Amino acid sequence: MPDSLLLWDIDGTLIFADRAGERTLIRLIKELYHRDLGDKLPVALQGRTDTSIARDILAHLRVPATPEEEKRYLAAYLALLPQMLPTAKARLHPGIQKALDAVHAHPEIHQGLLTGNLEEGARLKLTHLNIWQYF
Repeated sequence: MPDSLLLWDIDGTLIFADRAGERTLIRLIKELYHRDLGDKLPVALQGRTDTSIARDILAHLRVPATPEEEKRYLAAYLALLPQMLPTAKARLHPGIQKALDAVHAHPEIHQGLLTGNLEEGARLKLTHLNIWQYF
């Protein structure tokens, strides 16, 4: 059998994060920009990259999205995410652990991630749920 590649998405496919990323962004906005947006973000998150979300949030806050500011925002997100993940009821979707194990048993099938998460954000989320080693 020739080698194959199986690509997984993270949020909504592998895991249910219980809004951990969204709550991290809400806290980031409060701490970094001193703005209270309540418990909802002003932008949609689904199906988007973290960098695209960052630009839209900065635009909403009327903060110039310079490369330096985007870097500061994303660094703050990655610093806060490990603190927020344990407060969420994040979990693997049913059957995911068995699926990952089954695919892992076939060395000709390589598993990867196709996600809008920053690489470090993906690592943090999947390490929290003990499945980073598959990727």
